[in-house]
Amino acid sequence: MSHELRTPLNAILGFGQLLDMNNEENLSEVQITRVEHVLRGGNHLLALVNDVLDLSRIEAGEFSVKMESLELGPLLDEALRLIQPLAKSNEIKIECLAPKENHLRVQVDHTRIVQVLINLLSNAIKYNREHGSVTISQEKIQEDRVRISIADTGYGIPKGKQSEIFEPFSRLNIDKGTVDGVGIGLSKTQKIN
Repeated sequence: MSHELRTPLNAILGFGQLLDMNNEENLSEVQITRVEHVLRGGNHLLALVNDVLDLSRIEAGEFSVKMESLELGPLLDEALRLIQPLAKSNEIKIECLAPKENHLRVQVDHTRIVQVLINLLSNAIKYNREHGSVTISQEKIQEDRVRISIADTGYGIPKGKQSEIFEPFSRLNIDKGTVDGVGIGLSKTQKIN
């Protein structure tokens, strides 16, 4: 399934990127805009396919993690760098509060923790108020536990819908279709452990 979905998508993206590389010489303004739409749509579709395939692997028990001891600060910095373009385009300010104890270390899979942080930050940005903010904090709560908290100035989730937030493909009808995604980010995030 992975190969059958990704191969044609990668071909579309590859040809779109070739057009984009030579766009000023050979393409009109209208064609440049169309190439940008193809690339944006293709990348969005590839991300959705990857999310669905990841969720399938998690549910089938075929999702592996490589645990290692890492410093939390650089992991947060990496996630923030990756999410910054989304925050900027949505005019959302992100603030990362320094922990009381410097150099907190965590036992995590590097790729997966960054993925989890991006999923959580992405939701905090996409479902926020105009010109809102997101605050990240971290604290050591036990000798072997660290709590990372992400708070935003969004509208919140109605109490009656909170039990649905981790259900795959559930978007709670809060966004009325104006926010990108299919509703599996939090489900995937919860299952990565």
